[in-house]
Amino acid sequence: MRGLNRTEKAFLEMSKSGDFSGTRKLCRDLAYYGSSHVLHSMFWTNMKPPVEGEPAGKPAGELADLLKRDIGSVAAFRSLFLAASNSAPASGWGMLAYHPGFDRLMVLQVEDHENGILCGAVPLIVCDVWEHAYYLKYQNRRTEWTAAFLGQLVDWKNVAERLSAARGSDR
Repeated sequence: MRGLNRTEKAFLEMSKSGDFSGTRKLCRDLAYYGSSHVLHSMFWTNMKPPVEGEPAGKPAGELADLLKRDIGSVAAFRSLFLAASNSAPASGWGMLAYHPGFDRLMVLQVEDHENGILCGAVPLIVCDVWEHAYYLKYQNRRTEWTAAFLGQLVDWKNVAERLSAARGSDR
């Protein structure tokens, strides 16, 4: 948040001074720090602790129907999401997003916090694959982390609510 706050302050100072020579750097910083804040905030709400003795959740209803329509099946989504997450650069994210203009779900791979995001796409699930997200428990075993994230930690109710909001109330 500090980087985002600093960048917003610098934009205001630049506007007041009339010297716009730093625009390119500040626009990049705004995309980086702003996206970092959004993705990390969403990451925590996308998860819930597993309940011992209860089966892992899974997509249902409209979300499951759209995964089948747009990706082929829930199993195909799982494989694609894990492949995107596991092959993202070390400073990356796996993402399931909904694009209202295309009316479809899509899996994206995000580098840093902002590279690889499709304009207009609304993130539904984000999986942080920077090692700081999982190192204490999984060390450098990213594939174990992503499988645990998708298989045990995703709060599918949260994802369904995000999809419903992205699609609008007229559906």
